[in-house]
Amino acid sequence: MKKFRKHYLFLLLPFLCGWLAMGPNVLAETDSTIDIIPEISNVNVDDGIDSTDTSEKNMDTPETNSEANEAASELDVIPEDNSGENGEDSSKDDVDPSASPEAPSDLYLNGESGDDDNDGSSTELAVRTFEKAKQIAKEKGIQNIYVAGTTSIEGEISLAETKAKLLRHKDFNNYLLKVESGKEATLTNITIDGNSENNPNIEKSLIQVNSGATLNIKEGTVLRNNKIKPDKNFIQTKGGAVDAEGATVNMTGGSVEENQATYGGGIHLNGSTMNFTGGAVQNNQSELVFDKPYNQYYSAGGGIIVREGSVLNMSGDAKVLNNFAAEIGGGISIGSNNPEKGSTLNMSGGTVDGNTAGASGGGIFIQAKYFSGSQGRAYITAGQITNNKMDGTGKTNMAFGGGGIYVNGAPEQYGANGELYLQNVLITDNISEWEGAGLANCPISETTIYVNNGGALYGNQSKDSKQMNDLYILSYDNFGIHSGQAKYKLSKWMLGGAPYNWMLPNGDKLADEMHQGTLARNSQLGLNVNSKGNNLTKSLTRVIISGNYSATRGGGIGSNGSVTIGTDDETTEVSVEKQWDDNNNANNKRPDTVQVQLLAKIGKQEYLVETKDVTENHQWKVTFENLPTKSGETEITYTVREVAIKGYESKVTGDLAKGFTITNKEKPEEPKTRDFHVVKTWELQGGEHPVQQIEVELYRNGVATGQTLTLSTSNKWQGTFRDLALINPANSTEYVYTVKEVGEAKG
Repeated sequence: MKKFRKHYLFLLLPFLCGWLAMGPNVLAETDSTIDIIPEISNVNVDDGIDSTDTSEKNMDTPETNSEANEAASELDVIPEDNSGENGEDSSKDDVDPSASPEAPSDLYLNGESGDDDNDGSSTELAVRTFEKAKQIAKEKGIQNIYVAGTTSIEGEISLAETKAKLLRHKDFNNYLLKVESGKEATLTNITIDGNSENNPNIEKSLIQVNSGATLNIKEGTVLRNNKIKPDKNFIQTKGGAVDAEGATVNMTGGSVEENQATYGGGIHLNGSTMNFTGGAVQNNQSELVFDKPYNQYYSAGGGIIVREGSVLNMSGDAKVLNNFAAEIGGGISIGSNNPEKGSTLNMSGGTVDGNTAGASGGGIFIQAKYFSGSQGRAYITAGQITNNKMDGTGKTNMAFGGGGIYVNGAPEQYGANGELYLQNVLITDNISEWEGAGLANCPISETTIYVNNGGALYGNQSKDSKQMNDLYILSYDNFGIHSGQAKYKLSKWMLGGAPYNWMLPNGDKLADEMHQGTLARNSQLGLNVNSKGNNLTKSLTRVIISGNYSATRGGGIGSNGSVTIGTDDETTEVSVEKQWDDNNNANNKRPDTVQVQLLAKIGKQEYLVETKDVTENHQWKVTFENLPTKSGETEITYTVREVAIKGYESKVTGDLAKGFTITNKEKPEEPKTRDFHVVKTWELQGGEHPVQQIEVELYRNGVATGQTLTLSTSNKWQGTFRDLALINPANSTEYVYTVKEVGEAKG
């Protein structure tokens, strides 16, 4: 086994995409889609390493990497922290303050050597069971129950109706509590504290959950402050708060916080299942361990690690917040730094926010298969992955770091790619220092984007490569075992059916034949998206990957593995034909271009999907293609309408199966009209009007119309004939209007 470890684990050292930490300008940006570069020597690598040599001797070793030796030296000797809670030197007093007879608020519990006939007043008189400790705590108003020996628990474990919390004794380093095989324990309204400020030598989790056992973590539970010290023998520590081995953990509430371990700062799942629907795993840490004999770094899963065939089901209001891993998986790590059986994340809700990794997967890391076992997989159908970061402080390579998510890969001869499956995802407002702030893909990656249950990718920002903001794909021959040619398939349509309008760095649209293929050797494809989706895009979005950051590439997602966005379900199309009912455009009113809108209906809600121009050059026909047929399990129905055309009435007939026909019928023009204003003027010598009023009649082309007006002092001897026809429809000549006073011989 040692031989295997020495000769094969080295292949996992550069498990991030590429052994060479390439700079942002590893391939020259040009106006063409693909740049063939036969030789690239400008590669950013560790000092002292020949950039042209990718053989095994080019690995970081204690002999060639002084930084690694320093890390190892620092871990060889770990000084004890003797500072007390308030900063005083607690080494002067070698007993727990609670052991003093003057501290009646303290109680001692020891599930190994205690006795329930004791009063629990000292470690020597510790009680044996949690039930007895709770009873005494309730009766005597105990505030602190110190655990001095691993205690088995079963049933409801609560400190409700007491003032007490459970703490680790300063001289006890093993598990505080354990759930035996086949047993079930439920935590509620209880604080379990690792007392790390008074015990720098902690070796085990707060709680061990054995094979076949079940631990339920409910509202009011706090598992905190258990910081396991780094192991001097270079062994990974496991699960700051919970170590589940072949067990089940159900978390519906509470908090797992401020704990520390190498694998799973908060929770370690080994061959286990966790159903996570509520509560928070927050502010935990996966510290770095350097395995000096084998030149291997260990640190995975700041919040939760999912290992050896484990399954994490995350949904509802579950939260993974502000955790840190020195290497991989700041929030959640699916797999570890070692080859092992693949594990699975099923995320149908919840939030992964504010987590940090030093090298890859600030929010979530998905491990590949190496040699044995199988690859990790993540199926994400709902939830938020936001504000996570890969800060570049790690020891292992991080060229495609992945602020939100990182998917690791492996060449076929050594294993298989990790796999990420996303549905109904919006990837936007992510930032990277180098290319591909939205999604960045390494040489052996495979990327597939479908329209059904697919994604919207836009509005991301690459600081040093602004022409390659949203998507970046690299093929490269000088990437060690990760050298190769990336494969990809890109949908032309976003989630919701809006066009992606993929744009090359020079501003040209991506050619149709370039939406799918294998990228040429030593070339790159960088794309921006000239679209922001539509109302249906927003309505269909279930997964949000936003606000994440990578110190290298892949602010939202970095991948050396396989990423599939959407589902390969049947799509549909909507065909539309225009017909004109206007006497073959006799009045020359037909426009050169009309606009047809595609509408999608989901349930009772209707959405505008896309608007297309239709012209005579296309025989007045248009087709909307590759449209999704479902939103989740709900059918999507489609119809069309036309943007109104002046002088025409529009009628839509047909259906999705046969196609739609839009018929435009010319509307008869409403006759043009005018108003005719009349003013009566008097020339008077005596100043008085001879009559109080007069009546005038309207004549058209000299013929009386029968329309009259009465003019008088009350209307200032004026009035108006309104809405008079202007044109004679018989000969298209203009009418002439006059008036006569009634009784007048001439007009």
